Amino acid sequence: MNLLELVPRDLYSLKTEVHHLLNRFPQLSGINIPDVLRLPTRSTDAVYSLLSENILAIPHIRAIDLPLETSINNIKNLVKKGLTHILIISGDIPQKPNQELYNVTPTQLIKTLAAELPNLKIYAGLDPYRQSFKEEFAYCQEKLDAGANGFFTQPFFDPHLAEIFLDQFKTCEIFIGISPVLTETSLHYWTEKNNAIFPSDFVPNLNHSISIAKKLTALANTYKQSTYHMPIKVDPELYLEGVFKD
Repeated sequence: MNLLELVPRDLYSLKTEVHHLLNRFPQLSGINIPDVLRLPTRSTDAVYSLLSENILAIPHIRAIDLPLETSINNIKNLVKKGLTHILIISGDIPQKPNQELYNVTPTQLIKTLAAELPNLKIYAGLDPYRQSFKEEFAYCQEKLDAGANGFFTQPFFDPHLAEIFLDQFKTCEIFIGISPVLTETSLHYWTEKNNAIFPSDFVPNLNHSISIAKKLTALANTYKQSTYHMPIKVDPELYLEGVFKD
């Protein structure tokens, strides 16, 4: 399965773009929607709208934003609308100091969802850069034990690193994150803010990013896993044309 991640800046432009890209690229199975606090359209709003048009849409749900029962009820409403897949993340601390936060972890939310909505595919985040491999493997296992079906990873830029995680989690579902890096500024952002690891010969431009995307897609296919593409600061159509070109 190949998914496309799109930021929901407004519903009209989102739906227009989604219809165009899904028609243009039959390799895409659906849309992955991040939850961006600074935008008026939240992931649940966008996904509700896309589900109304029979589009496979997967929302990011930030565990810390709402009381556990409120999140469960919101998700149940989406399931009634046709939701089949969901991604549960912790959620970054908001920049607004007055925003209320709740002591709800992804593991708690996953466990409750798995018990109450057993037919829902539940995914958690996998970040190869935030801690040691051993610690991340253990944290991921906690989420699997709670009822997660698998993981959406942070973007990989090195196929060798991606294969380590694909090999470690052969028995669950993995969506490998793939994102183009087009400038030195973007490269610096990924390395400094997210501690991302790049191969020594990485070149921040579109052609090289497409080459890496093809390698990661082929690797995911070898392991019978999936991908999601994050075309940040690049025309999605231009990027996908390169990725899916034979």
